[in-house]
Amino acid sequence: MSTVTMGVDLAKNLFSVCAVDGAGHVQRRQDLGREAFALWLAQVPAGTVVAMEA
Repeated sequence: MSTVTMGVDLAKNLFSVCAVDGAGHVQRRQDLGREAFALWLAQVPAGTVVAMEA
């Protein structure tokens, strides 16, 4: 099953990312710096919901 939702916890220097599939199973968890987050976000497929929380 493919990723349909990405949750992002925003902070000053570190962003926590969680990818969830349609069944609600966590596929990936990762902490990213500012530059790595920008590169990651540019690669998220169209149609994926990205929910951000500060």
